[in-house]
Amino acid sequence: MKERTIDQINKKIENNEANIYTAEEFKKLIKEDNAPDFEEVDVVTTGTCGVMSGTAAIFNFTVSKPGVFMRAKNIYLNGVPANIGPCPNEWLGSVDLILHGTSKSLEDPSYGGGFLLKDILEGKDIDVKVEAINGDIIESTTNIDEITRAQMIGTRMAFKNYTAFVNPSAEPVSSIFSAIPLEGNLKGLTFSGCGDLNPLQNDPNNLIIGNGTRVLLNGAEAIVLGQGTRSSPEKPNLMVSGNLKDMEANYVGGFKTGEGGEVYDTLAIP
Repeated sequence: MKERTIDQINKKIENNEANIYTAEEFKKLIKEDNAPDFEEVDVVTTGTCGVMSGTAAIFNFTVSKPGVFMRAKNIYLNGVPANIGPCPNEWLGSVDLILHGTSKSLEDPSYGGGFLLKDILEGKDIDVKVEAINGDIIESTTNIDEITRAQMIGTRMAFKNYTAFVNPSAEPVSSIFSAIPLEGNLKGLTFSGCGDLNPLQNDPNNLIIGNGTRVLLNGAEAIVLGQGTRSSPEKPNLMVSGNLKDMEANYVGGFKTGEGGEVYDTLAIP
């Protein structure tokens, strides 16, 4: 049996000698009965872009001068609520917080965490509103340059093709699985997945992708932390983390569904 180690392939990459194909290119050659030999392929790149509801981001940034408020209780970014902590913030004027990609603005339900993440990466000023434990309201702005630390964690990413949804009832149904109300009487169908390009579709036996695999998350270097939540052999997914400040705005954003804003991400894996 022919073999090649990851170290050998990495050495070829470093020497600019590696033969790299996209999954699309590689599978086209196979379908045309023109598959390259084992020695002619070092890396096949895969990728997926789609709604990934398990997206969260951990931030730290300054809200005010130290001593202005004792402790933040609630915080809103462009009207989108986030969770204070887990690290305490007594008298510091700065806060740690966790933003959920699916959180919705209290002012505009069609705007949510995904849209907010894109605005941050595009360098826009973000309105910040803090409610302190004594009831004081502190308002300020921040942007990508003023955010001290920003780390994205995807708890359930790159799922190996989603389930298709239909509506068997008589009336239209609004849900997160359709951009508009899904017509009744089985007249419509929604589906999410990228088939041949999907990373997990191309590693069905989990031989390559696992703990510590280096990937690109929204264009930034990232790492696979392990299996995602709700992952199973039949429907695997990944937990992935990367530095949000290194990400590119065109790979991440919000997606409007029948139930308000969702978040989409892009993941590339060799």
